[in-house]
Amino acid sequence: MSQKCPLCEKNKPKESLFCEDCSKKISSDFEINIDNKDKSYKNNNIVAEQSEEVDTKSFQEKKKVVDKKETAIPKYEPIEKNYPKSGGKSGKSLFWILIGIVLLAGAFLIYNKAILFGNLEQRAWESALSENSVSGYLDFIKSHPDGKYFNEAQDALLKLKEDEAEIWEKLKHSDSINELINFSRQHENSLYIPLVRMRIDSLSWVSALRQNSTESYLEYINNSESGLLNGDYMSLAYRKYEMLSRQTLSNIDEMDSIGVTINESFPGSP
Repeated sequence: MSQKCPLCEKNKPKESLFCEDCSKKISSDFEINIDNKDKSYKNNNIVAEQSEEVDTKSFQEKKKVVDKKETAIPKYEPIEKNYPKSGGKSGKSLFWILIGIVLLAGAFLIYNKAILFGNLEQRAWESALSENSVSGYLDFIKSHPDGKYFNEAQDALLKLKEDEAEIWEKLKHSDSINELINFSRQHENSLYIPLVRMRIDSLSWVSALRQNSTESYLEYINNSESGLLNGDYMSLAYRKYEMLSRQTLSNIDEMDSIGVTINESFPGSP
């Protein structure tokens, strides 16, 4: 508490509210007994201090009781600390490790398959280009229907087909057997091969007729039997061959009879 009077700021007793001068003046002017106020003020302060002491003591006593209760109750550690759950963090870690291994293995296999497939496709395409044939492009298209060279293979195949049609238009009226044979060798799977074989067969028969000899007919028969020719004229070739063979035999017999007659008429002649 302040040691100065709140009215005149002079020193005052510790227990009084005002100094003596101010206390007298207030008592005379306002007829208020300052001493009673001071006493009641002192008493109130004493009661308040005592109640505070009692409250503090009671709080401390209650706290001691609570502390005793808390110390009396034994504390137990959680069961999980002494007995960890089965399949806890270690199990989860193992699970994710296995998942990671499976994913890595799958990615590795997919990557290798893609690389291997790409290399095989590249080799097949290079082989088809070097062969540059209808069969080669067809094989590539069948084996790589989703490949990156699929469209190029189709374009190359159509180009060869167009070239075949153009060449055949020139050859179908040709009289050269060699040109037709070369075409059949270069385009073994061409749709025009049956027409080419028919043309070669007819030209070979015409050539045999022009020669009209047992040798020409026999050559046509042998080529037909070996598969080089279709043999559409085999029956006619046999007839011609037999006919010429008979004529040859009769001519030989006739020549022999003429020789005998000459020898008889002119003995000693050769």
